[in-house]
Amino acid sequence: MRKKCSYIRDCHEDLHIEGVHLLNCGFPVNFDGDRDSVSPVKIQLTRALLVAAIMQGCEMSDVAPALVPLDIELQRDIIKKYSETYPELIPSIVQSKNNKLHYF
Repeated sequence: MRKKCSYIRDCHEDLHIEGVHLLNCGFPVNFDGDRDSVSPVKIQLTRALLVAAIMQGCEMSDVAPALVPLDIELQRDIIKKYSETYPELIPSIVQSKNNKLHYF
């Protein structure tokens, strides 16, 4: 969509292209250009999952271009460690019952 715009003043500008409103130039709206638009503690889970996805992609070979889901066990391990480290931030993401993670 951004390529259809002839001039963008700011990489976080709201755009209107072909009847579509593209907020924050397509970036997540909390990405405001600050170094830490989200506190490091709160974004750590996202960063860990991104690094895991990069590592998983580096280990893959001879795979046709496609969306590849992140290994579910790896996701569970990361979320479990994060929930142990920051239990006060997890209730809205993961609920533990009988040592099993339940996503909602």
